[in-house]
Amino acid sequence: MQAEIRESDRHDFPSIDRFVGYKANDELRSPSEVAHVLYQLVKNNPVLTEDSYSV
Repeated sequence: MQAEIRESDRHDFPSIDRFVGYKANDELRSPSEVAHVLYQLVKNNPVLTEDSYSV
């Protein structure tokens, strides 16, 4: 998906330069890191219930 976004047209994605820079500067997190952070947010957030999200 990230590769698709980096190939987007500037008209469709005005912030493309910034996003391409993240990749060029190795600033993007791996999918497993993102999954871990999201899991922790969901697991440790008392406001979220099983009715709030579906995995």
